[in-house]
Amino acid sequence: LVHPQRLHIALDEWFSGAQSQGTTPEIEAGHCGVITVHLRRARNLIAADRDGFSDPYVVAMLGGDNTYRSNVIKKTLDPEWDETFQFMIHDPTTEILRFELLDKDVVGADDPLGFVELPVE
Repeated sequence: LVHPQRLHIALDEWFSGAQSQGTTPEIEAGHCGVITVHLRRARNLIAADRDGFSDPYVVAMLGGDNTYRSNVIKKTLDPEWDETFQFMIHDPTTEILRFELLDKDVVGADDPLGFVELPVE
């Protein structure tokens, strides 16, 4: 029996101001099944580009097999994605939902702006 679960994540609370990284309090998923994530926005990001802006996007990962990459929002420090995606939860006692915030670069590797990890327990 699969019980869908919905998880609302406001990245503006975790990715604001200067570069951030680390973990946050645990989030209760309740049951194994599907987690629906609504990626809303981030606020007051650091400027990673010379023009005083960033071109941010988010990579969300759950375990090794589940990955979602958001659209790139160009030239902003306050991106709004308003994207929804789902992950299958197989073992909520061990899985970690990780969000990486990056700045898209035309040349070279993309710049990391921060990350957050949420235990699904």
